[in-house]
Amino acid sequence: MVAQNRVKYYGISEKYITAKYERELAKLNRSTAGWEAKAEKLEKDFRANLEFTKELADRYSMMNLDDVTALQRKAFKLFEENKVEEAIKLLEGENYRENIQKVKLEQKKIQENTQLADEEIAKAEDVIQQQISKLMFQADLYAQDFQFDKAERTYEIAVEADSSNYDNTFYFAYFLQKQNQHDKAILYYQRALRFAKTEPSLALIQNNLGVLYQTNNRYSEALRAYNKALEIYERLVKINPAVYEPNVAVIQNNLGILYQDNNEYSEALKAYKKSLEIHKRFAKTNPAIHEPGLAMTENSLGGLYKSNNEYSEAFKAYNKALEIYERFAKTNPAVYEPNVAVIQRNFGILYQANNEYSEALKAYNKALEIYERFAKTNPTVYEPNVADTQNSLGILYQANNEYSEAFKAYYKALKIYERFAKTNPAAYEPNAAMIQNNLGALYQANNEYSEALKAYYKALEIYERFAKINPAVYEPNVADTQNSLGILYQANNEYSEALKAYNKALKIYEQFTKINSAAYEPYMAMIQRNLGILSQAKNEYSEALKAYNKALEIYERFAKTNLTVYEPNVADMQNSLGILYQANNEYSKALKAYNKALEIYERFAKTNPAAYEPYMAMIQNNLGALYQANNEYLESLKALTKSLEIYERFAKTNPAVYEPYMADTQNNLGILYQANNEYSEALKASTKALEIYERLVKTNPTVYEIKFCRSVLSIGSLQKVNYQEVNQKQIDVYLSNAKKILLKYSDIPLAKMLMKYIIDLEDYYKDFKILSPINDLEKQLSKAGLYSEKIKIRIEIIEKYRHLANNGYPKFANELGRSFGSLSFYQLFEKQFKAAEQSANEALNPTTFKKTEDYDAEIEWANTNLALALLFQGNYTEAEKIYLALKDKPYNKTTYKETFLADLEELEKAGIMHPDVSKIRELLKK
Repeated sequence: MVAQNRVKYYGISEKYITAKYERELAKLNRSTAGWEAKAEKLEKDFRANLEFTKELADRYSMMNLDDVTALQRKAFKLFEENKVEEAIKLLEGENYRENIQKVKLEQKKIQENTQLADEEIAKAEDVIQQQISKLMFQADLYAQDFQFDKAERTYEIAVEADSSNYDNTFYFAYFLQKQNQHDKAILYYQRALRFAKTEPSLALIQNNLGVLYQTNNRYSEALRAYNKALEIYERLVKINPAVYEPNVAVIQNNLGILYQDNNEYSEALKAYKKSLEIHKRFAKTNPAIHEPGLAMTENSLGGLYKSNNEYSEAFKAYNKALEIYERFAKTNPAVYEPNVAVIQRNFGILYQANNEYSEALKAYNKALEIYERFAKTNPTVYEPNVADTQNSLGILYQANNEYSEAFKAYYKALKIYERFAKTNPAAYEPNAAMIQNNLGALYQANNEYSEALKAYYKALEIYERFAKINPAVYEPNVADTQNSLGILYQANNEYSEALKAYNKALKIYEQFTKINSAAYEPYMAMIQRNLGILSQAKNEYSEALKAYNKALEIYERFAKTNLTVYEPNVADMQNSLGILYQANNEYSKALKAYNKALEIYERFAKTNPAAYEPYMAMIQNNLGALYQANNEYLESLKALTKSLEIYERFAKTNPAVYEPYMADTQNNLGILYQANNEYSEALKASTKALEIYERLVKTNPTVYEIKFCRSVLSIGSLQKVNYQEVNQKQIDVYLSNAKKILLKYSDIPLAKMLMKYIIDLEDYYKDFKILSPINDLEKQLSKAGLYSEKIKIRIEIIEKYRHLANNGYPKFANELGRSFGSLSFYQLFEKQFKAAEQSANEALNPTTFKKTEDYDAEIEWANTNLALALLFQGNYTEAEKIYLALKDKPYNKTTYKETFLADLEELEKAGIMHPDVSKIRELLKK
């Protein structure tokens, strides 16, 4: 009978609530601004009401109408006839608070009169309870009629009238929970705990408290509550497993989610598997009831396996969940197709993590198709799901370098969240902040610095505002956005701002780590890594090393208990250390660090090559650069070739992601070949890199134009050392285009640096054409054996430079000064000491051309030849002045003294001597 009544009363309430919802929805004017958000709130209230009605049906099924007033019986009759509004009007005719106060006053008088029987006291108590019962029923009706403020006030009056009544206190707490009034719900659940009379009641409250604590990031309190509920249910299972084991499964699933959020993967796995075992067993005899619970736990397991990098296990779990939901969706699509969409979206996330972009796209689009179809008839419920899926698509497109598609997806999501946030900011502004954060990262990747900054600050403003009210939930989001800002500032060389942002993030994570180290220490490690990169960029080697080692210590400690999650982080840190050691010329340490990283990635790639082979390629690329810096040409070639092979293989199926890496590696190969004087191979590799960037620029200019310019610089530099007339026209075009491109990015430091190099190269090639006759003479000079021949050629070179310096090319004054200095040295070996003096003086104090600004500093070395010319002419005093003035002055990484002594020795070997040479040697040695 109780079960029949439960179904009956739930049916009555569901019918009324549904009709009321439809009436209220029809009243909304769709032409009025904000109607969608109003409809969305109405839909949420409708769903919450249906959930709440299940509890009311349980209560009504056990109600004894003989114990209530005639008025309440009449109202209940109206409720049974689905006349809720009439029942409300009937009950509103009485002032229950006043009635209760009168009866309580009467009760007090009775209690004071000891001659009156206990029976009279009991009668007064019955009257109070009847009045409270009417209030509770009236509040129920208000709730079913969507008058939630009145419902809350009425429940509160009833509960406060008898604060020791467990049932009333529990139902009020449950109502508050469904209304998302978490703090107040917790308060009343805690009060209900004191008056709970049965173990199932205690367990139910502890579970509900666990859910509320978990929602509010109060992990330790949630764990205690769930474990208390579990301990009770497990005791009750021994008495009645058929009734209580499903409750154990629910608690174990909740514990699994809690452990997973807390990064306690082994504990989460145990909990999910316990839940799964119960659901499987019950599903054999009653699949209609228990298979959906089984699918829910399989989905939870899939998420756990994915976060633990166990992709094959995640695929299995998601497929099991999908099979169940798709089967149920065939007969009840309205209920189960949204669950199918959830699984498809999770599949998309998993495929993306596994670098299977096309499969990820298919899965996301399947989810999107379902949500968009449901949103046509019920936008208030399903449009947020559409936005969630658009966000996932945006992340996928961004990872795939399809930035225009990513922008479209993010903006579709943002438009939905912002629209819903107008009338329900508490629910949807944080989602809008999440999209702004993602847009910030996308703008940054697209080299749109100011737009990225705006987006990050929009996200930060929202999170900081919410964190003032609920720091436990939103301060981690503040920290995450500060970290993103730090990365942006660092990329823009705003190091002080980057440091401030990172330290703000670190401070928040440190505070949370004190409460929950398992969840937040990995975030601290992430910030320490970023601080290391920042310190390295500022050439603060010791600070960078400290930060990297702090991050490494955390990841290595976590890896001891969870290799699959944290060893890749250890590898990443070893790679960062390798880069740091390499920059600091600590070759052996860099090699060790890179090889440690490589060993980890190679081990992971054996079971999941799709996810980890690209990381192997990255390390091989870094090893190639290290070997080259250490002049280990063959080792460098091997490493870069291995890197290129992996990237080329991956680029066949996903060129958008891996062709840029191919280009970088080809570029590095070009540098290697050039250093080894293999100019034809260098040209091939550099040209391949340039061709890739030219192609990429057409589809995504803002991302690849700067890289294209860098590649142009490589080709141009190669032409400089191995000039090919046939290539020069094309290179001139490339340099001209590169200058036009770089002008667009004048606010980016890298672009400024590249522009300088490009201009220098352009000037070089212009000069090269002008200097072609001089270069030919320089080649003759290098082959000349006799100093008399060298003097003759050098004089020709001087005349050509003098002509240029005095006819529109004053910048060649320095070359002219160097040529005079060089001529004076040759003249010394021909014993033309006076001529050598004149040539050195013309170099130092020119009379036939004008000096440049840096001329004196550049040509100061000519004094070494002037001093020798004076010395060998017997003018010791003048020579001595020069030697004394310059001997201890820095020159060529040592001092002039070393050069003076070396020149004297070279002349002596040529048989050119003078008595004063020994005196000068003694002078120089002092």
